[in-house]
Amino acid sequence: MISISAALISVSVLMSVAGCGGKKAEQQSGNQQKAQGQQQSSDKPIDSALKEQMNMYKDIKQYEFQESEKLRKSNKDQLKKLQKDQSESGSQTSDSSQKQKSSSKDVSKEQKGSTNESSKDTSKDKGK
Repeated sequence: MISISAALISVSVLMSVAGCGGKKAEQQSGNQQKAQGQQQSSDKPIDSALKEQMNMYKDIKQYEFQESEKLRKSNKDQLKKLQKDQSESGSQTSDSSQKQKSSSKDVSKEQKGSTNESSKDTSKDKGK
């Protein structure tokens, strides 16, 4: 009987020791979970602030890109208009220069004709 009671006592002691160790392990794991939860909750405001700043940064960069695209487009349109105006004025000046050349040719022909006539008149005078 003593051996049976000793065996029961030893088993109950082992179970109580194992139970206490289990409680400590549970308490430690609970404490760790609480600490991790506190870290996560303290990290969340920082993370959300960082995310908010990142979104603001992205919005600013997107706005700057859109503005630069608008400026580039307006510059391109303005350049096209200037080139068109230059080509039109260039064709007008080439037309007017061609007209001037042809009119100067006409004038030179008239001058040559008048000099020819005057030379003919002088040659007639010489013959008389």
